[in-house]
Amino acid sequence: MALTLLVLLAGLAMLSADQAERLALTGLRMPVFLLVYLLLAGFCLAVRPRLDPDEAAAPAILLLLVAVIALLDLQGQVDPLDYKLLLPVLALLIAGPVAATLGPLDLPVLLWRLLALYVLAASLGVLVLGPEELARGADGVRRIDASGSLVTHGSMCVLALGLSAMTWSRAGWFGRVLRVLVWSAGGLLLLAAATRTPFLVLAIAALLVLTTSRRRGRWLTACLLLAAVGAFVLLLHTLLIDASLWRRLTADGPAEWSTGRTVAIAGWLERAGDHPLGMGLGTVRATLAEGKPSLDGEAILDWPHNEAVRLWVEAGPVGLAFLLVLLATLLAQAARVARHHPDPAARGLALLLAADALAQSMCQNWLNSVYHATFMVLALGLLARQGRVLAEHPA
Repeated sequence: MALTLLVLLAGLAMLSADQAERLALTGLRMPVFLLVYLLLAGFCLAVRPRLDPDEAAAPAILLLLVAVIALLDLQGQVDPLDYKLLLPVLALLIAGPVAATLGPLDLPVLLWRLLALYVLAASLGVLVLGPEELARGADGVRRIDASGSLVTHGSMCVLALGLSAMTWSRAGWFGRVLRVLVWSAGGLLLLAAATRTPFLVLAIAALLVLTTSRRRGRWLTACLLLAAVGAFVLLLHTLLIDASLWRRLTADGPAEWSTGRTVAIAGWLERAGDHPLGMGLGTVRATLAEGKPSLDGEAILDWPHNEAVRLWVEAGPVGLAFLLVLLATLLAQAARVARHHPDPAARGLALLLAADALAQSMCQNWLNSVYHATFMVLALGLLARQGRVLAEHPA
């Protein structure tokens, strides 16, 4: 039952708001995700009720910080929807019982299968609907939005590409053919989406690999080789197919549908200047609910696309502390997995998950995409617990 619930949770985490709308599931997306999530948590806690004190320390600190935020929020209007940032905290808390209930689980292969289905389904959607139907952008920049959420879509494609490589050695001939297909389809989807954050994810992942590996020389050579291959593919794509990604990477044509992160961040920090303890959780969402207001007749106030800024604006130093503790916990878990887990695929997956969380926090609205964030935090927690058990009880 736990495995079924975990797979359902992964599928719901991949489902964007636009996809839910196309499937007439708009009103059901949140309650169904919460139901499956709470069923998984309740079932695993009932089967394995013991929480490891070491693993509960970080969630306890995060819960305390959220409690402080809630107390400060009582001065204004409290919307329970804005406390969805508790979902990743719960993921940290239940990762141990979930891992114990699941028992031996090849998580990299399981996630690869789910992500391969996602990539192939997204590719089929582009073929059926046509690129023009899914295109967005302006000023000559065309981005193919195959899922309705370019950021989450890019994250899924990067994970699919990475896991295809990480699990290559344990696949038979048919599995390797499928992995080549996923590489090809996922790579094309990533290039066509023309979003920059996935490339930051790869750069951070490479840095984490070099930081945690004992064979830095070998990995540095591999990273440089992969970067050269990637640059060559990007060059071919730019010259032969479309230059949108290159234009966005070089900041050519920034007036796509926003006036940029820098303007938005400056605007939000200026608004928060008179609110040292924050303007209240949900301020950014509520302000932009009816459209993006004009700042000076030309620039507009957009999402800050930076979680540190958003949580500082909404919850002040306590909100920033919440984000830093959460990210530090994930990075520490990934480092432990990378150093002690016996499975190379699990080590690589942990670093990729941590890199994704860090990159999306820096350049996107990570905790606003809470379903995606929650499942990724849970997956990293499962790897951390699994690695700890294997280290304490080697086969």
